[in-house]
Amino acid sequence: MTDVTYEAVMRQVVDALADDMKIPREKIVADSHVFNDLGMDSVDLLSVVTLLEDRFDVTILDEETQHMFIVKDIVEIIHNRLARS
Repeated sequence: MTDVTYEAVMRQVVDALADDMKIPREKIVADSHVFNDLGMDSVDLLSVVTLLEDRFDVTILDEETQHMFIVKDIVEIIHNRLARS
């Protein structure tokens, strides 16, 4: 992926959440809580993390997954990983 801006990562994460979890895109914002607002459970989150790892060609550590509570958390972890590569 050549475009690693925060906004580009946000778009990709929103697309992945919307497509994989069948959540309307307009319901997904940076401050959406993945469990409370988006109705995901821990298995859903792991599924999305795997999808995002493939989409962005990154590895997300288990410790990082444990700190993913809002969409912005997911985006920041991926964006930081891409910025370092």
